[in-house]
Amino acid sequence: LPPDFPVPDGLTLLGSAFTDTDLRRELIVGWESDIAANDLFEFYNEALDESPWSIESDPRVRRIDFIRFVDEDNSGFTGELRIAQEGNDAVVILIAREFIQTDSTPTGG
Repeated sequence: LPPDFPVPDGLTLLGSAFTDTDLRRELIVGWESDIAANDLFEFYNEALDESPWSIESDPRVRRIDFIRFVDEDNSGFTGELRIAQEGNDAVVILIAREFIQTDSTPTGG
């Protein structure tokens, strides 16, 4: 993740996975917290609405809040947060993708 990506205090890492190809990097991170899901949604809705971040959408689907965002400084970096209340804890899933620009130009034949 970019070093300036907002992560509130009080999150406990559940796990992460990383894939890297010639064209794309993808990171999936799961956290758990005793902070209410609504409070986490408000935190991220405010934090990701400030430069260099920009929110593309923030729908709620079946009691899960989704926040889709981009990094204005890196047009290839996009992400999505999924925030849900699970009993007394909230679960936050981050899916971040970075599309890699290549310097090579395709040649015709």
